[in-house]
Amino acid sequence: QVRRPAGKIPYLTLVPAGGPGGINGINAAGITLTSSLLLDRLPAADAPPTGPLHAIRVARVLESARTLDEALDLLTRQ
Repeated sequence: QVRRPAGKIPYLTLVPAGGPGGINGINAAGITLTSSLLLDRLPAADAPPTGPLHAIRVARVLESARTLDEALDLLTRQ
C-alpha cells in the first residue's frame, strides 16, 4: 500500500492480500522498518491491552520519522 498522509511523510508498506496494514515498509525519508508480530507468543486471554495494533505502530513510525533516532524514539514511546 502506498500512503500519502496529509502533512506527514509518504510511505509504502508491504501488506498481505486482504490485510488491514503492513508490518514492513519504507518512507520517503529512507527509513525502512521490518518487524514481526510474534504470533507464536500471543498474550494470555486475560492479559490487558498493550497498546496500538502492530500495523498502526509501523504506520506511525513511517509517517513521522526522518532519522533513525526519531524512529527509535517513536518505537520506545509507543
